[in-house]
Amino acid sequence: MYTQKTQFRDVIEGYYFIGKFTRFSIRATGRDKITLVMRDPIVLIDDDSDDRDLLAEVLEKIGQKRELEHFENGREALEYLRVTTDKPFIIICDLNMPIMNGLELKREIQRDEYLRNKSIPFVFFSTAVAPATVMEAYHLCSQGFFLKESSFRELEETMNIIFRYWTKCKHPNAVR
Repeated sequence: MYTQKTQFRDVIEGYYFIGKFTRFSIRATGRDKITLVMRDPIVLIDDDSDDRDLLAEVLEKIGQKRELEHFENGREALEYLRVTTDKPFIIICDLNMPIMNGLELKREIQRDEYLRNKSIPFVFFSTAVAPATVMEAYHLCSQGFFLKESSFRELEETMNIIFRYWTKCKHPNAVR
């Protein structure tokens, strides 16, 4: 995989790419097949591996080519966000997790000027929805609060809406 600062000159599916690698990485996906992967990863934070796997399957089904960065709690995600040079496309975060829950993570992002200025869209994705929790999430400047859907089709529909919106939306992290 190429890193963000690597100079490159490769032929990929008949196209020449020459220059600095800033938004994509190249992944070999099989014999003589190369996939171009955007380097604005989706950050997925959830302690339930079944939910993470299901969401990854849905994202693949709706055509998301971005890499997934998985974390089991807010503390792991916070450490990644503080050191990465990637520009995450979106953070999808569960609410209830051990070590650092979703609200605590969002609060830390809001307190940290460097992370706040990254302007990464942040949405909660949880099985629990209480009015006070939703209110707190929005007071912390989250961009959405969604219920984990009970069916694959409903989950696919919700993710499609979220990703279509953020793909169209112009925000500081999207304007290059």
